Order: sequence, then C-alpha cells, then structure tokens
Amino acid sequence: MACAFEQNLANDGGAILLKRSSALIEGCDFRENIAFDDGGGIACWRSAEVRITDCDFVDNQALDKRGAGVYCLVSSVTIGDSFFAGGRADNGGGIFGEDSSVVVRDTRIRGNEAYDRGGGIHFARSRGVVKRCSVNDNVAYDHGGGGIYVGPQSAAIVDQSLVSKNTAHYFGGGGVAALGCSLSVTNSVVAGNATGSAGSGLFVRSAYLTLSSSTIAGNGTAGTGGGLAADRSACDVFNSIIWANLPDGIVTLAGEPPNVEFSDVQGGWGGEGNFSAEPEFVDPGSDNYHLSGRSPCVDVGDMMRAPSMDFDGESRPQGSGVDVGADERLTGLVHRESKR
Repeated sequence: MACAFEQNLANDGGAILLKRSSALIEGCDFRENIAFDDGGGIACWRSAEVRITDCDFVDNQALDKRGAGVYCLVSSVTIGDSFFAGGRADNGGGIFGEDSSVVVRDTRIRGNEAYDRGGGIHFARSRGVVKRCSVNDNVAYDHGGGGIYVGPQSAAIVDQSLVSKNTAHYFGGGGVAALGCSLSVTNSVVAGNATGSAGSGLFVRSAYLTLSSSTIAGNGTAGTGGGLAADRSACDVFNSIIWANLPDGIVTLAGEPPNVEFSDVQGGWGGEGNFSAEPEFVDPGSDNYHLSGRSPCVDVGDMMRAPSMDFDGESRPQGSGVDVGADERLTGLVHRESKR
C-alpha cells in the first residue's frame, strides 16, 4: 500500500527507524521529514534485506549528521526506481551507507546538499553499487564528492549511470571523489561537473580506480585535472573518452601516472591504442553523449576489455569492433530511451 510520510521529527529516522529488521517499503512518499541525527526519511540499523522501491524522498533533512533521505548502518539495503531531491545533511545529502551493503538502481538523485561530503551519495566503509542511475545537480560544500563520495575502506561500482552538473566547492571530485578505497566506473558518463580544487570529473587519492568504456567530458575546475585528478593512486583507464575538460583532461598530483589504453584523450596520453581526436558527440550541450556517424571512436576499442552492454543497455559490439566511450553507436537505428 502506498503511504505518505510528511513533516515528521525524530532523533534518528525522521519518518521510519528500522532496528534489526527486514522490510519492504514500496510506493511511499517521504517529504519534509527531519532527523536531528541520522536518516531524515529512513534510518536502518543492523538490518538485513531492506528493499526500498518506487519511493520519493523530497526535502528531508538530517540536521547534524548523515543521510537526509536514507541512512544505513551495518545493513543490507537495496533502493530501486526511486527519487531523491532537496535533501540536506552534513554527509550524504541523498543516501549515506556506513559499514553496509547499499545497492542503488534505476534511481534519480538530484539537487541534494551535503555541508561536508557526498552531496548525492556517501559510502563509508561500505560496498556500494550505483547502476542505471542519474546523479545530477548535487552539492558538497566543505569537502569532495558533489555527486558521489566513496570513503576509506569502501568498494564502489558505478555502472551505466549519468553523473552530471554536480559541484564540490572546496575539495576535489565535483562528480565523484574516491579516497582510500576501490572504485570501478563502467559504461558511465561523468560530465559538466565542477570543483574549486582538483578533479572536477573524478578525484582519487590513495585509491584503486578502474575506468572502462566511459565518457568524461565537459568538466571544469579552478584547480587542475578537469577530467581526472590522481593523487598517489593506481588508475587503469580503458576504452574511454576524456574530452573538453578544463583546464586539462588528466593530471597526476603525486605517485604513478594513470595507465591509459585504447582511449580518446584530448591533448594525447601515452599508451597502446590511445589517440586524440574530436569524439563528435551528438549533442553534448543537452547531455547527449551518443556518438555520431562521424566519430573516430567507433570500432577502435579493445574487445578484450569491453563490457557486453553500453550505457543504454545495448549490446557491444555493433560493428566490426567495440566503440570507445560509454555509447556503442547503433547504425541506422534509434537508441532506446533512457530514464536518466
């Protein structure tokens, strides 16, 4: 049954607090709920098999701590087909996972704010998955990860997702920040993000990054590393486009430079199969990073490292080889409509 939870107030879990529970929460509306500590909408403590499906979280707050929409502590939580907007918290303006397993699928996370880290999503010592999601227009004010922050001892996967127009004001990672963790970004578009520091698209420090079949484009910073900034990190980049980022595409702040292969990097980057050529997106001004028929990125990727599907869920390859970037171009066909 669909329910509405509005203008509730609690120390933890402004609307719902789950302790050592299993639950299915489906088709519910959480609006203007407030937690003085964690979980403005929902707080899950030591709970297994919590499923949140087809729910809206709008204008909720965690006044002093974490997770304006959903907060997870030592819990296993799956969130699907949901919407998070207007949340405000110290950390995790939309979702915060701590010592938890958190899977977010087919969900829009838009216009949330964190005064510290993780404007949209924050993973702390957690295993996180963000799949087929849009993470847009979120803000982190004091530290990194305007869209997504992956903290120490975490492992996160971002797959078939759009991370765009997020901002980190005073630290790196306008789109995604990863510190002391492992991060895999596949079949995703990270575009139009901004930071006042380093790495508007991606910022990694003391981390392991795999960036595969993705597009990092149009990000801008007042610092350095508009696309990717790597600080004492091990980074592997395959079959990806890094283009039109300001002031530069990739920068190594300290440690070994990223290993880049079969990628289109503006200005060039040493490595097998790399090139520097205008990727010829269809309409990047409208977040349409599909490849046009003129694109030099078609059929030139490494088949061995390519996933079986692209950003839109369409199979790879479509031609004689796999395409570079998040999109696999369809010849003479129309791409399926994306919810993102």
